Amino acid sequence: MGCHQDVRSWIFYPKKVDYWTSVDGEKYNYQGNVLANFPDNIEGSLQKDFTLNIKNLKARYIKIKAENYGICPKWHLGAGGKTWVFVDELTIK
Repeated sequence: MGCHQDVRSWIFYPKKVDYWTSVDGEKYNYQGNVLANFPDNIEGSLQKDFTLNIKNLKARYIKIKAENYGICPKWHLGAGGKTWVFVDELTIK
């Protein structure tokens, strides 16, 4: 899942992204998560893929939860305000 970060616009990477898969769309199996592992104070328009590599998995459905960064930190111009999560595309191979 590709995400965008531009802290001046209050857009932060998600803290983490969780992935589940299902064959029938009713029972989902947790596959894992990917953490941001990126500084939150670098300015500019940035792009990062939150990739979870799974081998030999058969599924028809996927469920994804991106955990919002939350509140703008104290050093931020919008300190105390709510942040945004922007996702630009989801790639499944």
